[in-house]
Amino acid sequence: MVKKIIKILTVIGLLIIIIITINTFISPQNHLLSSVWSEINSKRSYLDELSKIRKENSLLKTKEKQLKFDSQEIEQEKRKNIELSKLLAFKDQFKENKLLGANIIDIDENKGFCVTIDRGSIDSVTLDDAVISSNGLVGRVSSVKKNSAEVTCIIDSTSRVAATTKGSGCDGIINGCFGLESKIADTCKMLFLSNDVNVNYGDKIITSGIGGVFPKGIPIGQILEVRKSDNDINYYATVKPAVDFKKLEFVAVLIKNKS
Repeated sequence: MVKKIIKILTVIGLLIIIIITINTFISPQNHLLSSVWSEINSKRSYLDELSKIRKENSLLKTKEKQLKFDSQEIEQEKRKNIELSKLLAFKDQFKENKLLGANIIDIDENKGFCVTIDRGSIDSVTLDDAVISSNGLVGRVSSVKKNSAEVTCIIDSTSRVAATTKGSGCDGIINGCFGLESKIADTCKMLFLSNDVNVNYGDKIITSGIGGVFPKGIPIGQILEVRKSDNDINYYATVKPAVDFKKLEFVAVLIKNKS
């Protein structure tokens, strides 16, 4: 009996030693695993927070872009209203025409210098209608679609406008310099000035009305210099246009009143 009890106690003792040994070995491993898991959770929390911040930044950037766009729209509308108010000053000058406001929706500089407006045949726009800005002559309608039209500007090398000097009444033809061979957008030439013409720096140039395309009296620009032509027969003048064609946004078409 005593021997059995001793054997049982011996077995129990051995089991206790084994359990203690196993716990001693596993406990550090559990601690290590616990530390790793805690680090993973910490990183995951950081990544979640980072993702949240990025989403908030993206929303803020989107709102900022929208506010900027809205601000630009408001400023554009202000400029349009100012331009249209100035254009109304031409209303009494051109009583035979109706002023139709239009937006510039495209500029083509590939072959010459043409702009596209958001008015077309549905708005009574027709070929050769004169187009102006508040500063002066822009050009003439050269192509018409239902809801849009193309305007050949006076700086285009294919453009010809009958013109005269304001005051002295010296006649000539305004020819653009912007084309396949030249991309000069800030000057035109006034051709066929006679030798005895009295033209000077700073003289104002307006449409003469000859030919019937452009009503008389639309500002074109002012003379920068006068030179003798290559043929040595007459003179030509370099003219700075009244219109800044690189900043055009709004114009008016002179619609012919139906009689």
